[in-house]
Amino acid sequence: MMSISIKRLNQVLSICLALIVAPVSAQQHLNWTWQLDRSAFNDSLISILIDEKSTSSYEFSCDLSGALLETSDEESSATINTVVTELNPEGLLVVTCRVGAHSEQIVIIDPFQNKQDVEFIKVGSYFVDWSLNDGQLWLKYDEPCQEIESKVCDIPFSTVDMIWPSIKQ
Repeated sequence: MMSISIKRLNQVLSICLALIVAPVSAQQHLNWTWQLDRSAFNDSLISILIDEKSTSSYEFSCDLSGALLETSDEESSATINTVVTELNPEGLLVVTCRVGAHSEQIVIIDPFQNKQDVEFIKVGSYFVDWSLNDGQLWLKYDEPCQEIESKVCDIPFSTVDMIWPSIKQ
């Protein structure tokens, strides 16, 4: 029969508790939120609310209603996410949606910039994607390949990977 001391048991329990509590305490409580005010085939409106008061609204030429569904609908492919990065500890709103026949766009909104302009917008020819890695926001999209002296295009589209914000915006 295995015997364990109370002191050792307390150490193990403390470690387990620290592993459970650490991710929760790492999440920050944001004092802003967003709401989808309108969503139709080619027309959506998101409002940013700070301390429960609407501060700005942003229009989109796409249907964002699919972002509210719990299951992913390949046809809509709309997403609305609150993202906290090292450079933006108060959070950003990252929105993706289909535009036109086959393109996708990504929009980044800083809720504390009291303006109607978004921080960043990019339309990918066929796709856009984003991820959060080591506290940085990584963006990925495709664009028509442009031949230059140091680059020959073997395929009509090239993929761009970038960290946002980037100096080359």
